[in-house]
Amino acid sequence: MPSLGRFSAYRLNSLRALMHHHQCDALVVVPGVDSRFSTGASQVTAFLLFDLFETHNPHFIRSKFEMDVFEDFIICIKQNEVHLYCNAVNHTLLLPFTTHWPNLRVHCASESKMSNVDEYENYKITVFQMLVKDCKRLVVPCLDMCGAMGSEKFTKMMIEEWPIIQSYAYDTEHQCSREFFTLSRDIIDIPHELRLLVNRIDPVYLETTLVRALLSFMGTFESVYRLFDSLVESKQLSSRANPNEPLFSVYQHSAEIHGLLPPYLLYGSDSSKQNLVAENIESKLSDLQMMVESDHMVIRGYDQPSGIVCERTNFIQQPNNASHLTDHKVRSEKKLRQIYSKLLDILWKATEAFNFADSDIDQTVSKAQNELKCHLQSESFGSLEINLTYPWKNPTDAVTLAVLSGAVYDIEDIGGSSMGSVVAADTLLISTLRLNDICLSRKVINLTATIPPTCLWTRNPMPIDMTQFTSDKKPIFNEQLDIILAPANTPSSITVNCTCFEDYVIISGKRIGISQVNLSNVLYYRPVDMEQPELLEFVLPPSSYNTSDFLTSALKCCILNGSIDEALEKFQKPTKFRETETLRNENSSSNMSIWLMLKPKTKAKRLFLEQVAPVWRAKGLLRQSDHLPNRQAIRAAFITTVLSRDTHSILSDLRSLSFSQLKFDSATQAGLYSLNQLMTEQPSAKAWLMIHQSELRHIEASWSLDTSVEGISSAYDYALCCGIHLKSSNVPPSNSACADEILSVLLRNSEDKDISLLWTHSATNNESSLTETQDNICREMRPKPLHITVVCGTVGSRKDNVVKNVVDLVKEDTHWIQMSPATPSDISSALETAVKEYDSLLGSATESRVRIRGILLCPGTCGARDVLNAVHRLSSNESTKQLVHSVRIGCVVTCVDTRAVFIDGGRMTFPGLLEMLSEGWTNYILSTGPPKSQQVAATKFGVKMEDVEALLHSVNPKLSQLPAPEGHVERGHVLEALLDEEAFNGPGLKRARLLSYPSLNTTLGNPRMHAVTLRFARPVERVRFTNHLKAIFANLKPWPFYGNLYSITGQIGFTGEPDKIFDVLHLTLNGISRISVNTDDSDFLPKRKANKPFWLTGILAAPPAASKESDEWLANQFANWLRKSAPQQEAIRPPLRLSDLSKADLEKIHEKYHLHPLPAGWYYTGSYYVNMNGDKSFQHPNFEAFVQEYLEGENTKIAARNARIVNHPIPDLFSEPS
Repeated sequence: MPSLGRFSAYRLNSLRALMHHHQCDALVVVPGVDSRFSTGASQVTAFLLFDLFETHNPHFIRSKFEMDVFEDFIICIKQNEVHLYCNAVNHTLLLPFTTHWPNLRVHCASESKMSNVDEYENYKITVFQMLVKDCKRLVVPCLDMCGAMGSEKFTKMMIEEWPIIQSYAYDTEHQCSREFFTLSRDIIDIPHELRLLVNRIDPVYLETTLVRALLSFMGTFESVYRLFDSLVESKQLSSRANPNEPLFSVYQHSAEIHGLLPPYLLYGSDSSKQNLVAENIESKLSDLQMMVESDHMVIRGYDQPSGIVCERTNFIQQPNNASHLTDHKVRSEKKLRQIYSKLLDILWKATEAFNFADSDIDQTVSKAQNELKCHLQSESFGSLEINLTYPWKNPTDAVTLAVLSGAVYDIEDIGGSSMGSVVAADTLLISTLRLNDICLSRKVINLTATIPPTCLWTRNPMPIDMTQFTSDKKPIFNEQLDIILAPANTPSSITVNCTCFEDYVIISGKRIGISQVNLSNVLYYRPVDMEQPELLEFVLPPSSYNTSDFLTSALKCCILNGSIDEALEKFQKPTKFRETETLRNENSSSNMSIWLMLKPKTKAKRLFLEQVAPVWRAKGLLRQSDHLPNRQAIRAAFITTVLSRDTHSILSDLRSLSFSQLKFDSATQAGLYSLNQLMTEQPSAKAWLMIHQSELRHIEASWSLDTSVEGISSAYDYALCCGIHLKSSNVPPSNSACADEILSVLLRNSEDKDISLLWTHSATNNESSLTETQDNICREMRPKPLHITVVCGTVGSRKDNVVKNVVDLVKEDTHWIQMSPATPSDISSALETAVKEYDSLLGSATESRVRIRGILLCPGTCGARDVLNAVHRLSSNESTKQLVHSVRIGCVVTCVDTRAVFIDGGRMTFPGLLEMLSEGWTNYILSTGPPKSQQVAATKFGVKMEDVEALLHSVNPKLSQLPAPEGHVERGHVLEALLDEEAFNGPGLKRARLLSYPSLNTTLGNPRMHAVTLRFARPVERVRFTNHLKAIFANLKPWPFYGNLYSITGQIGFTGEPDKIFDVLHLTLNGISRISVNTDDSDFLPKRKANKPFWLTGILAAPPAASKESDEWLANQFANWLRKSAPQQEAIRPPLRLSDLSKADLEKIHEKYHLHPLPAGWYYTGSYYVNMNGDKSFQHPNFEAFVQEYLEGENTKIAARNARIVNHPIPDLFSEPS
């Protein structure tokens, strides 16, 4: 299966595009019991999670948890982020499918919450309330997509019955009602559009859903043919063997796709155009009695959920020794077969033409119809047509399902009576590989090609009479062999009875009639792999090229090109192959042949070698060939081997299993989805995918590049951005050469080249060795480029230590060119400077024996993609474009400290980390955290370390993890890996980069990590500074994180310690905060002489797009944060007013003045004051005067203090020293 990462993100973005199209704030998917098992929600869940609950069904059955627990999650897709609510049980199950979603927030209910039902439900409602907060318009999948064409309409009240919505309406914690969910929001459902989206054929859909439907469909067709076998062989008609049953039972139990007609099975004159195009099901069936009187039948199978269609015309002939056959009857039968044969020829030629990237599909279909009219000018018929239809109405998709059909209606016999119609149709999977508007390649898979193009049944219960062909000589061999067919150059094989005589062969079978082949030359091919079948090529005499009457209509497509030299030429240059290799190529002058297979370890092979081979060798008919077999024959042999292994594997696995085990375990693993598929001898899904692996690679590439890539105007640009260099060129290559190289990488491990190694062929080894020698000579003649080791990582990953450590350890016979750009935009200039230095070193005689290496420390969260984009920018400049081919990335390492992987409370990975770890863009993960013995159990957000490691592994399981504790690279194998010059250019990595670049280029804007460096000359207070460092983590802000401070490095001084400079390292997420005395005198003295010896660099989260305003805002924010640690200027105090005095202040003033002399007539009793008039008071009579005196005294002090502050201000931290 292809990497889920790209297609998981693609499916997510597809849903987001629908949400944006309908101007919605979010799309909320609620599966399971919380939505009353809504069908629409389940279908969208299956789309996003790749049929998780179907493919893992055995796991759920064996689990101790109920299914409701596994389905207890909510997905909320917003414009810039995705929220996932889950629990401790299904979290690990969902992780592989959701890891690649950008800006993902995970809200996971812990095991402790799950143990308390009330707390568990309250947490879910709290999360749900947070998810839909401020969302005024929502898409909520509810209705069944397959029933979207029906009359059922979505209303808001449908979701008011959902338990999650009802729980939202009442706040159990505060025992109060909330708003009704649907009253304050606009809720919509778009089942029809979701249905079209879910059925788009991406590689994962193809490998799971479409292949399953195809194999089931082919099993149904085989069931029809087997019933017809029984019907033809029986002496009396029986309704028990009605061939109609499999076709129409499948049709009646499927949902209808609008615009496609139902299946049919019609005999003879019943196959009129009126019946074929009618929509009512009654006109699609013929009475069994018609079969007795008819010479042909037409059949149409239709799998409605997938849209797969197949139409065939089959023939029923009287026994060859039948005495009642009239000349009129024979000529009419021959006319039908000739017209059908011509129809097939033209349809197959059109199918082959679709493979050419420069062909127009619609024009090809139109030309095919005109050609058919031209060929049938002399025939009498009602009408004809050739059509190409798209079941899902998506002709512009990168991968689309199409039905190519042709029909000649109401053909008249010699007497003018209608004999009925002939029809043919195949379902094609068309994959178009485009780079923006450039069509690079097109590939067509004929999904229904293995269904025989025609069958020929003989209405004859008697055994074959050999005397009707030749003399009464006894055969020397009579066994079953496989004969190779290649309709539309799609090889397959069928089993036939092969009866060999001394100079001719009779080929017969239940559905192919009887044919005699006269022998002139027989070639024998032996494979290197003994599991492959051996091949027999019956070379036909030239006199039979233009007439193939010696073969029945069912075997016409078994005649293949037999020219060894031409086959070899086409094999070695498959891109130049433009003509069909079958008999239908009228202009071919090469030999034509019939090919049969001798399967290993069979009785037929042993008897042939013992009884037939000696006789034919003695007569000079048989000889062994040293050349490669025909390309189609090689592929047919490969397919036969795959199917044979598949059959043995399935039978050995299923032989001892019960029905329940077959249903849930082994059947799924083997790719079998029905007993009918097993009983009709259809291949498993695994075998089908192995057979079509070359086409599947093309489909994967088509889907991955089906996105407009900004800044790419040619194949050369795209190759540079993905690090693809042509080996044979040291100058900018042409666009066509780059396009060929891109195709070569994308479609690497060509299946034809792989399977050719299984056959003996002397010329191949000589040519490959010659090509390798020429490549080595060219490589030695070209100047060697500068190989660069790229070191990237997130903030706090200690990647700077890695660079310093590598340069310090590898010094012998090595000259390092170090690059440390401050910003992503500086990478281009750093590379330009490095290349110029490299060129000057190459010209130096002293450096002739020294290995020159480059090492690049990426700023912020930049990675290999940003470095290659910088290379691309160099290529667009006329003065620097020649430098591009002097730079090669040798190895890319991503430094990761597991303590700093998560942000936002542990709900989101660090921005840019997933992109850096994507397949193809890095070679190794350097674990720069503490050693295992000192590793903490969880991050500062409480995420367990084993969960962090599982996340990193799920992002890219192919990555190797190397230890580099605290950034120290000490082990030899780690250094060896970092110095590898070809690690980044492996074929698999190059292909992964080509496939993933469009999706990474369109990833939602993550916050940019912006470095701000401040220089200053004044010390700060140690206590204030350390307290502010500790407060950074607690003050981290949620999305979009702008202004968050994640790292601080630099050198500062503290008040009271004037002769010391301190090194500062603070990593917010790692929990590292170190302040140490700088003891490096060489570094100390220059900085002390500078006007501003102190400096700090902070890395802050900034908006994705760089702008002067945002950078200034971040610089001011960082400066204000640092000012808080400097000695603080005392504030100017305002004058003291009476209202400022508290009750305690007044009591103190009274206490001070309560014994002062009293006015005349007052005296103090010790408890209160009394005058001569008898008035009593607890305050001194002059208390107000005392208060005023106190205020005047305090204000005098305040004025003096304020004057001192004004006259002696504390300078700003960033002011110039005096």
